[in-house]
Amino acid sequence: ANYTVVPPSVTGDITPLGLTVTGASVTSKMYDGNRNAAVTGGSLSGVVGSDNEVLDGAGASGLFADKNVGTGKAVTVSGYALTGTAAGNYTLTQPSLTGDITAKPLAVTGATAVSKVYDGTTTATISGATLDASGVLAGETVTLANGTAGTFAQSTVGNGIAVTTAMTLAGGDAGNYSVTQPSGLTANITQQALTISGALAVSRVYDASTNIVVSGGTLVGVATNDVVTLIDSAAAGSVASKVVGTSRPVTVTGYTLGGADAGNYTLVQPTNLVADI
Repeated sequence: ANYTVVPPSVTGDITPLGLTVTGASVTSKMYDGNRNAAVTGGSLSGVVGSDNEVLDGAGASGLFADKNVGTGKAVTVSGYALTGTAAGNYTLTQPSLTGDITAKPLAVTGATAVSKVYDGTTTATISGATLDASGVLAGETVTLANGTAGTFAQSTVGNGIAVTTAMTLAGGDAGNYSVTQPSGLTANITQQALTISGALAVSRVYDASTNIVVSGGTLVGVATNDVVTLIDSAAAGSVASKVVGTSRPVTVTGYTLGGADAGNYTLVQPTNLVADI
């Protein structure tokens, strides 16, 4: 009680409060050969009380970690600033963001699908396909690969069958581009001609007719796993003259096809058969 306290005279620091940006985002972009990223949106997080503090994003921009195509790529952001009467009391941490760079599409011109003879497969051949290189950035190397292969929508005979492709890209910069598959391709699958091996023409005694009995034979050219049978029940032969002779050329008719896959084939009647009268 016999004393008084004289308060000391001291100093201290008030350091700026760090603010963060929430809700900012990077706009996905198509590959353009540079790292530039467009940054939009955002709001301040951490402002004390009713301080007049505003986020200025007018100068915000970003840089992707590299120029190449990818998803969830790291983006370094700069340019967000603080405005308002209390701006001096705060510091601002630029947001950490990610974004996507998508592949640049390249068109294919001149592609046509080539019609083929039935072979039991859906394999198609593409002719004339050329990559439109006008979309490739200067100094970059991109070429068309697998430009001759296609797939028919069906393996069976038909006209105007849809054909699809699975063309790809090659070259040092191919990973930054995508190929737009040609559309509307169609082609025909025509019937496969089958021949007959081993058919027999039966020699006979003169009977005043030109008829010759023909039978037997096996099919040549049927695709693996196809069900096609040779029917000779109506097979018949004839010679040009009824008179007696040896090794008379026989014209054959009447062989037909049966089986589930017969519609994919035509049949060539046997030739080079001869018989004696």
